[in-house]
Amino acid sequence: MALWEQRTAGVAASWKGWSITKDQRGRVMVLRRESARPAEKVLLPRPIVWAEEYEDDIQNWAKQLWKTLDNDPDKTLRGALEDTAPKSDRHGEAFAVTWAQVEQSFKRDLMEDNNEIALKTYEASYLKFIQVALKELATGHHSNGRDLLRACIAPWRDKYASRGYCIDAVSKFLLHAVTEHGYPGAWLVSANDKKKLRGKKQPKQEKTVLTDQQILDLVAAVEEKNSAWASVIKLLTATGIRAVECQYLVVKRNPVTGKDQLYSTYNKTGGKNPTKPRFLFPLPLTGDDGSQHLWDFTTTFKTMEWPIGDNGERMAIDGAAVGKRLRDHTPLWNEWRAKIKEETGEWLRPYVFRDSWNVRADNLGIPIGVKCHAFGNTPETNSRAYRTSSDAATAKHFDAVYGGMP
Repeated sequence: MALWEQRTAGVAASWKGWSITKDQRGRVMVLRRESARPAEKVLLPRPIVWAEEYEDDIQNWAKQLWKTLDNDPDKTLRGALEDTAPKSDRHGEAFAVTWAQVEQSFKRDLMEDNNEIALKTYEASYLKFIQVALKELATGHHSNGRDLLRACIAPWRDKYASRGYCIDAVSKFLLHAVTEHGYPGAWLVSANDKKKLRGKKQPKQEKTVLTDQQILDLVAAVEEKNSAWASVIKLLTATGIRAVECQYLVVKRNPVTGKDQLYSTYNKTGGKNPTKPRFLFPLPLTGDDGSQHLWDFTTTFKTMEWPIGDNGERMAIDGAAVGKRLRDHTPLWNEWRAKIKEETGEWLRPYVFRDSWNVRADNLGIPIGVKCHAFGNTPETNSRAYRTSSDAATAKHFDAVYGGMP
């Protein structure tokens, strides 16, 4: 080990649990390992690399990180890095990487080196917001991350959740620019600024669910105008799948039953709640007249009617396409949206078919572990993010209790 490397490593010798080293690509890595908390590591931003010419910079950065955490032990090492970056003047003023190139690097990091998220997830959760940032940067009106972010959230000023997603995506993009490509620390957005820009959270809007009879009425209304779209609604209703999963369905033999069955190959790997491929189990609906309706498309899936796109091919279905079809071509849907919002304040959206499947499964007494296995989530996610009952189901069950009393 060279003398300068010994001096650099020795800087952290007296800091319990700290070390300074390099990674396989020659980047400077600071590590913090302390009892009763997870191990942490960060890479110092370029152009600083593991080289003698940067000895003073490496040591100064490390000292500032240690000082920040010594003053605030509850702060994370990443948080300390974000606080330290704006105080350092070594960021490579003549960096040659463009913002567009930073976006491509950020994309590779998320899709290949980090979470391995899917392209569709990147486009929906990151790119749509980063594109706004790139347009704003092209104006030349912004010189720091806070002001840029304030401009980026303007399209979602009245939408708390989307505003939060935008703040998260653009902040991570800017952090990548600073830590990976040597952009000035002024582009980082502090936690306090992000909190202010996010604003006060609005009361969560409760999602509604539909009764079996309401779904039967809606399917009939859709079928009057387009039987192919009625097939889509029936499929979503029966299986409880996400609309996007329509592109991932196959017929496969279930090794347990020995019978053919619809199978979703959808494999959601990114985010907090990954989804594994699974067999689908249609649930019956019961009309108010007692009639049973079980829509099982196993034998007809390849030949069933399906909406055709403008290109003459089988249409790719997602939540947006379902919502547009219902809003533009099904008056009953719009009537219910207005009525439900007025009477209960709840939100009717295309995801209602999945939420309603979840409630139906509970009403049928299916154990939660079994239900979630077929539904494609965990009991924790199910209880947190999905409706598990409804006003109609609650009233029905208690009526049964009262009816059995002498």
